[in-house]
Amino acid sequence: MSALLSDPMLLAMAAASLFGSSMLTSRNGLRYFDSTTGVMISLATTATMFWVLTPFLLPGGFWRLPGFWFFLAMGLLHPFTSMTLSFESTRRLGATVSATVSSVSPLMSALGAVAFLAEVPAPGIVLGTLGVVCGVMVLSWQRQAETQRLVDPQILFPLATATVRGMAHVVGKIGLSMTPLPLLAGLCTYTVGGTLMIALKRATGTMPHSLHSRGTLWFVATGLITGCAILLMYSALSRGTVVVVSPLISTYPVFTLLASLIFYPQEVLRWRIFIGVALVVAGVILISVH
Repeated sequence: MSALLSDPMLLAMAAASLFGSSMLTSRNGLRYFDSTTGVMISLATTATMFWVLTPFLLPGGFWRLPGFWFFLAMGLLHPFTSMTLSFESTRRLGATVSATVSSVSPLMSALGAVAFLAEVPAPGIVLGTLGVVCGVMVLSWQRQAETQRLVDPQILFPLATATVRGMAHVVGKIGLSMTPLPLLAGLCTYTVGGTLMIALKRATGTMPHSLHSRGTLWFVATGLITGCAILLMYSALSRGTVVVVSPLISTYPVFTLLASLIFYPQEVLRWRIFIGVALVVAGVILISVH
């Protein structure tokens, strides 16, 4: 049993399932708040959760550990910068194009892992990663009318989002090799990210004067689910390689789809969804086999 719980592939898939579920709770929360307010509440909740766990799970004087300052600096990269770029790319290009292009983040992770960690992916892992990326792209694409936007120079924004998300896994792996404490990684990155998001809301004058109780509860739930997913993700990265863990993490849209079918059975299944899921599943099988 302990061997199963320490398997990086299982940890990564468990993290993906929680990331996917968090998309559903945030979807409900967006009925009451704009996305940046929701993210602020979610980040603050995740950071608070990690601080509550700290006295029980982190050693005393954890700020003296070699990875502490590294993880704090990493918080500038993810979640803050990646989320800010994601908002901007969605604003400029729309949700469909932004999500589709951002789906290449596992490829960015793989390139970073090869360049900075000297990881060498097997051919099956390469094919599996491509399958996952193509599957997520198919699931993300919705409107054919937006095709012309793929040649828009502003496509650099979702590409930058994908690069930052992908490199966050590489940087996280480096930090965890220094200090293999997933909670410390989550605590530092989300404390920085949450603090910067609150500062950004105040600086732009978009801080809400009051918070709708139901909307707040949905985003608090999102933050708690995300916190568990982050711990699983960093646990997977500390035990496995980036070229395996990163594409498995990126399968979370499949779990969002499954959760949507359970809680929103009125949603229509199209051939695009079947094709996307099939590509993702095939990719995961190839990665698992190798």
